Amino acid sequence: GLKQMTQHLVSARQELRIFELNVLDEQLGRDSVERTLGGITEHDVKISRLTTRQIKPRRANKYPLIQTKRLDPTLFETEYETYIYGNCVALLAQTNDGLLGIEIHSEILVRQQAAFFDALWKLAR
Repeated sequence: GLKQMTQHLVSARQELRIFELNVLDEQLGRDSVERTLGGITEHDVKISRLTTRQIKPRRANKYPLIQTKRLDPTLFETEYETYIYGNCVALLAQTNDGLLGIEIHSEILVRQQAAFFDALWKLAR
């Protein structure tokens, strides 16, 4: 479940892309999520986050390897969080029954989702 997904996220290397919906912030607390992401950057992993919420300057600049951009929600609105790293696309959604997490290990899916993320990244501020 969530614990396994978190362990896999922590093991990410090179780059981690996140479509952020704040599901983890709400479940684990923002400070816990920030510490986890900060720990990932200790391995020189670049983290790129797209969010539709307002960005607080301290949050955006706390860890130099974490870049956060705000995407206009009229351009794209997600109903679940997406994590793209290595050969994995992980999806995390809040449902009426609790959290639903899915990991898909596929180079093809990673390439497509990374290209989609990168295109939206260019549109974000």
